[in-house]
Amino acid sequence: QLEEAYGTGLDAVVRRDLADGEETVAVELLRDGEPAAGVDRHTGHAEIAALLEGVTREGAPIPPG
Repeated sequence: QLEEAYGTGLDAVVRRDLADGEETVAVELLRDGEPAAGVDRHTGHAEIAALLEGVTREGAPIPPG
């Protein structure tokens, strides 16, 4: 998502936080060492299910597993 909007070649910082039994993964893109953009995602079941629904609506196949 971030690469689509800001292009490739930027450094990234990834952070994982655990709160109330749910993990959040945050990614920040850095330009010249300064934060340029960021996004975070919860890894709880409902969040993952919502992301997968979005992928299937766009027509991309979900691999078996």
